[in-house]
Amino acid sequence: MESFEHLLAICRKMEGIQNAQKPSPELIAASEGFMRAFHATRELPERAFRAIALLPPTGAAWIAVLFGSCVERGLDPTMTGPGLWNLLLSWLELFPPSPESEEEDEDEEAPPELNEVQAKHAEALPMLCQAVVSHVARMPEFWEQRRRDWPLHRRLGFLKSYVPELEWILTLLNKRDGRLMVVHGESGRVLEAHYQNVANCFHLFSLLQIAIGKQLPGGREPDPQVVATVTNMEGHQSGDSAWWHYGSPFSKEANIAASIWGEGHVDEIPEIDGYQVMILWPMIVGHRSWDAGFFGPAIESAMPKLTILRELPRSEAQSWCQRLSLQPKPKKRFWPFG
Repeated sequence: MESFEHLLAICRKMEGIQNAQKPSPELIAASEGFMRAFHATRELPERAFRAIALLPPTGAAWIAVLFGSCVERGLDPTMTGPGLWNLLLSWLELFPPSPESEEEDEDEEAPPELNEVQAKHAEALPMLCQAVVSHVARMPEFWEQRRRDWPLHRRLGFLKSYVPELEWILTLLNKRDGRLMVVHGESGRVLEAHYQNVANCFHLFSLLQIAIGKQLPGGREPDPQVVATVTNMEGHQSGDSAWWHYGSPFSKEANIAASIWGEGHVDEIPEIDGYQVMILWPMIVGHRSWDAGFFGPAIESAMPKLTILRELPRSEAQSWCQRLSLQPKPKKRFWPFG
């Protein structure tokens, strides 16, 4: 592919992020030519990633961003995603070693300063992170296989002090999809929900409150500013507060010791018969709130979503309440499913 060879020749001369921030007309023309050819042929030279790995960091990151743009326009992410992932891992190995223990990781001592080679890679890493996220978010099986790579989580957590944009990848790896049964403890009503791309329980609480609105006792009309922040990280970056006490399904009454903790990962929500289950109780503590930091950073290709699939009919809801040893005292109301 002549267009690729031409692009490589220009990228071999790229030194410093300013070349990417203010690309020359020659670089722009070569990039556009390569992307047209790539879309047309849908193939890369066999030596492509070997060649990219030998480029200066800015040049390699520039090509990674072009691959990301192609994927966002519909190109198969598996063509370039695994190669970019391996490139990312090779770059991470260049940085100072992570602390050997979590105790060392929490030490207040400043991390080692970067040498010249490391600094050049740190400067270019944000572009590579952007491209990697664009790919991995569109490769569900690849994504799932790496979600519980805990050594990588720790490595990213350490290195983000050098390159904050590594948080994008860490956030992506932390995101989960799940099936949820939401039991209203007092009324005995039960909602079945499905969530996507959520990491922590505070974010899940906010998404759930927005989806429920006034459907359950204790609900209310969601604040539009909160909705904008929670779903799209837009607007005034508003935090949120709890409408209910979120309880574990293993406690038949509201109990602070049996809480679903907002700071925790959604994986920590107990599971029963293939569903994660939480119980909504009236608040048992004062004003419980959280800031917008629990909602982000926003990743356009993996935005959070929660959908109420249905309210369970009375008989199914009663079955769940019996299973959880709940004794709700519902007020007289029209039950939509009889």
